[in-house]
Amino acid sequence: GYTLPWLELRKEIEQELENTRQKIQQAWEWRLSALQRGEPAAQVDAEWGRAVRAFRQHLEHLNQRIFDYNLQTPSDRFQMLRLNPDQELNRICGVEH
Repeated sequence: GYTLPWLELRKEIEQELENTRQKIQQAWEWRLSALQRGEPAAQVDAEWGRAVRAFRQHLEHLNQRIFDYNLQTPSDRFQMLRLNPDQELNRICGVEH
């Protein structure tokens, strides 16, 4: 079970990214459901805003980990691209932020 440290880091980043994407997807689904149930839009939007801010902060953290990972890779072909929060939100929720 031995792996190179940079490969292990990549796996950790990918898993953390997947978890982060799932959380914002769940928050988006909750938002839609809450609005359909007639919950006050201001409260729903405030909660959604908190989820988006947390998502952006987490991607900022992941981008730092990606930067560190890219410094460890033996070749450019193994490097990861930085994450764009707006593109991620658009892809996951189908809306622009």
